[in-house]
Amino acid sequence: MKEMVGIVPLAKKGSIYNKLWDDGFIDVRANLNAVQAAILDCASAGCSSIWVNADYEQIPLLKRMVGSWVEDPVYFHRSLDPWPGTSKKYIPIFYSWNHQKDVGRRDSYGWGILNAATVSVFVNKNISKHIIPELFYVSFPFAVTDIWQSSENRLKIKKSNRFCYEFKGETILDNKFLSFAFNRQDLLDARRNVRTKGTGVFIRGREFGSPGFGEKLPKEERWSGRFFNLSDIFSFLKKEDFDAKEEAKIYYPIDTWEGYVEMMRSEFPLKPFKSNYFYNRRMERLRGYEREGPEPDYSHPSED
Repeated sequence: MKEMVGIVPLAKKGSIYNKLWDDGFIDVRANLNAVQAAILDCASAGCSSIWVNADYEQIPLLKRMVGSWVEDPVYFHRSLDPWPGTSKKYIPIFYSWNHQKDVGRRDSYGWGILNAATVSVFVNKNISKHIIPELFYVSFPFAVTDIWQSSENRLKIKKSNRFCYEFKGETILDNKFLSFAFNRQDLLDARRNVRTKGTGVFIRGREFGSPGFGEKLPKEERWSGRFFNLSDIFSFLKKEDFDAKEEAKIYYPIDTWEGYVEMMRSEFPLKPFKSNYFYNRRMERLRGYEREGPEPDYSHPSED
């Protein structure tokens, strides 16, 4: 089975709440915010790890509110299991941020997807070649969907080369915040697409020593990649390239205040969860045992 990681892009320039709080922390249920809903969607799809791309200043708050682990919903309710506590599966949550050289240059909302995917490949490759991700499942915190639907399509997603949800004939290629999965070659093509189509500081195509070489673009035309939409970044893909599709049961974009109000007025179930899926503990406590004795002190003595 293919190794698949989840991607949750959070970092974006605009705020629909005038930056009173981060958009991703808006509640979509009584005890569930938008970021947690996107993480649960990735967990339902069967991701081995989940990577949240956020601004560097957001990460301490995310670690406190979201945590470091999420339970796999498929293993959560097993009424016939004699020891359900021992069969639970915990999925780690990691946090990444855009590189400083990309801030203000390529850091569009879609670039956060590519950045988190690149970091996940780099980290897993340094651990073992057997856990290098081949699929990247993207879930958006700025749209409300059925977070349990992906558990029904788990095998379909992992066996596909590309997967996408569609709603009324529209997909990610129409700038809709619908979950989708792409492969490692698409990651390379998307990064190349942004660097090729995006402008820099200087005018391209002029040879060294020719008239106008080194001439700068107007300020409003520099670094156009930071304004790219999702369809611009994945413009090399077509709907026919997704070999597996599924119709989304519900879809409410909440990237605007009007969209959030429409979602709250809808018949979407906002019942609170009876149990907690998120944890911010050490793995020893999650598995039901603690380290015997005090933890070793690895700090350097004061004389060093």
